[in-house]
Amino acid sequence: MQRKSKFLVLPIVVAIFLSIISVGSVSTSLKGREEYNATGKYLANQSPIVGSIGGEWEVIGLARSDLNIDKSYFEKYQNNVVNTLVEKNGVLSTAKYTEYSRVILSLTSIGSDVTNVSSYNLLSYLSDFNKVKRQGINGPIWALIALDSNNYEIPTNENPSNQTTRENLIEYIISKELSNGGWALIGNTPDPDITAMAVTSLAKYYNSNEEVKKSVDRGITALTKMQNSSGEFSSFGTVNSESTSQVIVALCSLGINPDTDKRFIKNGKSLVDILLSYYVGNGFSHTKGSNYNQMATEQCFYGLVAYYRLCNNKNFLYNMTDVYEKPYDPTVTEATTTKPVESKPTVTNSTTHKNTTTNPTNTTNKTEIVYTTGSYNSTTENKTTPTYNNTNNYQPNDNSVNSVVNNNTDNSSVSEETVAETTSNTESTTVSNTTTSTTESTTVTNNSTKENKKSNVITKSKDYKDVFINLIMIFVIGILAVVLGTLIMMIKKKRDK
Repeated sequence: MQRKSKFLVLPIVVAIFLSIISVGSVSTSLKGREEYNATGKYLANQSPIVGSIGGEWEVIGLARSDLNIDKSYFEKYQNNVVNTLVEKNGVLSTAKYTEYSRVILSLTSIGSDVTNVSSYNLLSYLSDFNKVKRQGINGPIWALIALDSNNYEIPTNENPSNQTTRENLIEYIISKELSNGGWALIGNTPDPDITAMAVTSLAKYYNSNEEVKKSVDRGITALTKMQNSSGEFSSFGTVNSESTSQVIVALCSLGINPDTDKRFIKNGKSLVDILLSYYVGNGFSHTKGSNYNQMATEQCFYGLVAYYRLCNNKNFLYNMTDVYEKPYDPTVTEATTTKPVESKPTVTNSTTHKNTTTNPTNTTNKTEIVYTTGSYNSTTENKTTPTYNNTNNYQPNDNSVNSVVNNNTDNSSVSEETVAETTSNTESTTVSNTTTSTTESTTVTNNSTKENKKSNVITKSKDYKDVFINLIMIFVIGILAVVLGTLIMMIKKKRDK
């Protein structure tokens, strides 16, 4: 009997050992977990402001991570947004409308109502298409990403000829594709940051619009060609970490794993490997061999967040519809944080926008948004898709000028406003309103319904689904071990006879 026990115990021990290994490998074995945790902890100890560095991108990364972030961090940020809007009478910028897109994304990521922030409807600032595209290609890119983050309805603009629609945003972005594929802020050489951001903005429509699909496919091909021999990307003449992060986000938006896709692996290193090579302790550097850089840290962190969300079958980084299953509800004066309702509040106390109402024509063509793993897909009920006038004249968010802003060092004298002014001037000299005049008054045909997802992104520290699956695995392996042990005993018993 004693010998029989020994035979039974051995396979059981082996089975339990294998089970423990499998439990640890489901989500914690992903590359860069240590760097991810340390960076997130460091960022969460900072005081978030309203701005492109130290503000929205930091908030988005932390809100969309699986780390436990103290509620007070998000409360502090939201109060700063309220105070900023009050101080500026609701005007974040008159030249850079990515300011509004960025704040919309960050507030959406924590579950706030962007239609009523101290009485301001932030969506209304994106309703004027002429103002949105004032910065050039980056304006429409980030307006589309922001509006799609929670399937927001675009408010009606007071001037119908300037009305922003998803249709004219998409058409504008496609029209700026370069003849050799990809996109650029200026010139005819594709830039990895702008190309990645354009792909990210169009990813939602990849499976529903043939022109979008072709454009995105060309963009992905262009990105593979932009890699140098070591697999890194250069923007404005500088090899940097942020460009790699933007490409990672773009691939994740399409459900492509940046760590395993062979098209982007060079010399045995994936994009995730390359991104992690910039880690310098509690954060990332802008260029190899340089010190901690705040902008690089924020962008590399949310690049890792996008990768982890893809690997754990969660909504894509900018697909924030999952947040509103359990709305974030801090105790904040003046700012409403309840779930947005169908009838949007009107804008008051704004010096640059009149009262805004919802678009009554936005129900013409009901569209259901269907999200798949890491990617966006849309299915229109009547199976029709917009026709885009592709002129073959193809040709930032502030992220797209990483190398210009950093200027090969961690401290730069080039201001964000200077970059914005440059893009505005470039836009006015090269576009001349040739691509969108016939579509600016087009009716939006994207009245979307929210799909149900299972995760609250702000404070979830571990994936209970994985734990449940692994417990089942342990049970099954245990049973198999017992069966195997029994068979061994039976065989040995026969031999002894």
